[in-house]
Formats: sequence, structure tokens, C-alpha cells
Amino acid sequence: MRPRSTASAENRGRIFFPAQALSLVLSLACFAAQGCHHADPAPVVVRVFRDPKLPSRAKLDQKLYACTGRKVESGRAIFVATIEANYDSNLSDQLKTLKPQLVILDSQSDLGRIEPAAGRAVISTNVCGPGEDCPAFIPPWVAGDQFEASKLVLAQVAPPSQ
Repeated sequence: MRPRSTASAENRGRIFFPAQALSLVLSLACFAAQGCHHADPAPVVVRVFRDPKLPSRAKLDQKLYACTGRKVESGRAIFVATIEANYDSNLSDQLKTLKPQLVILDSQSDLGRIEPAAGRAVISTNVCGPGEDCPAFIPPWVAGDQFEASKLVLAQVAPPSQ
């Protein structure tokens, strides 16, 4: 391609390359578009308090971690994290301090170890399956996207019969 000169008096002697100018503009546009790319919103973390010695822990963990990556209605991804605390110590105090989004207990009798202020069942179900009695609940301090994500996680770990 032959360069052509422009006709205006100010630009006399300058050479204009339309193809190079076009490629420069397109390159800048592509660069700007990449720089303006919106990052994904921060994930919703669902911290699950459960007994690390629970007999059905392996199956339960598999179901819990399968929820990671699912999205709530707002588009935020769910990230599941378990809290490996000492289950046998004062359960009620731990829940008030740690503020998990989902609690899985070893048995129905453990519900009596939790003060109402620490969180009674917003949603309660047996998540361990047949032959075991593991109620789970979402504490009352959980709200918004965390509540929605916690409900999705709870639905995922609950046995199909529920």
C-alpha cells in the first residue's frame, strides 16, 4: 500500500497511513475493554459448624463442598468452609462467638445445649441420613445472600427423603 499525503497546508509533508491508524485505534479499544472488565463479585462464604468427629463426616463433607461454586440469585458464588472447633465444649458460647451460617449437630438432644439467643432452628432437618439423628439449622443472625446460600447448602446436604 502506498502512503498518501494530506492536502491541508498544516499537514503538508506529513504522510498518513490509514491502515496503521486503524490498527492503533483497534488495539487501544481492545486494551481499554480488557481494563474495564468487571471482576466477579465476592463469593458468599457459608461457614458450617459441625463436629469433626461425626461418624458420617466424610459423606457430609463431600455434599457440603459440592455446593462450592453454585451461585445465589445475585450472581455471587458460594464458598463452603467448615469450622473445626471443639464440639464438646460450651456449644452455645461457641456459636455466639463464631457466628456460623449453618450448624450441624450430633443429635436432637444437643438442641437443648443451645440457648435461644445463640440460635434456634430457622430451618431444621436431619442431614446425616437414615439411622442417624443430625439436625441442622441456620441461625437467626444469618441474612441476605448468606441466608440464601445457607438454604441452598442445607438443601444439598439433606437426604432426598426430606
